[in-house]
Amino acid sequence: SSGINAEYGGLKLDELLKKQNPKLSGLDSVAMTEVKKQLCQIYTQNEPRMMTENEMNIFVLPDQSTISVGNEMRCATEFLFSPHFFGTKSPGCHEMVYNSLHKVDPEGHKEIIENVLPIGGTTRIPGFAKRLQLELLGVLDYEFTVVDPAVSEKEHLVWVGGSIVAELSTFEQMWIFRAEFEEEGPERITKKKLLF
Repeated sequence: SSGINAEYGGLKLDELLKKQNPKLSGLDSVAMTEVKKQLCQIYTQNEPRMMTENEMNIFVLPDQSTISVGNEMRCATEFLFSPHFFGTKSPGCHEMVYNSLHKVDPEGHKEIIENVLPIGGTTRIPGFAKRLQLELLGVLDYEFTVVDPAVSEKEHLVWVGGSIVAELSTFEQMWIFRAEFEEEGPERITKKKLLF
């Protein structure tokens, strides 16, 4: 396993958007997901072109009031790739992939990178997979394409993966029973070998 956790994600991006546009501050996470899906975009350049006032987007809130949004939608998504610009010491998404890749045997790098599959709500922002690929191509020595499945497929990938694991003949060996957990606590989860 070669995973790396980030100190940020969709909720951190919501916080940033709300800070940059206080009119978004009353929105819940469902409404913020809609805002990001409809109005955010990830650019392939490090510095997105700033919008003029004529290019501002109008977004209809759940209570039917409207707000105008603009450059904050372009700037905030840069947080995913350049968090240091926003005062966060975490690596960008592409750096996390790169760092994870270098935790495994170099012979497997090409095969692994060709199977990178971005999932999660924030990866549905238009341009995410393309930007991730461009950033990684800048630091890796071989050509590849970051898999970008259709949005409808991405929304259900966790359930598809769970159903595959549930069908494994070794699935019952992965179970942790309540009595085990109550006896050993959370340490039981880390002791249990969940590799399949």
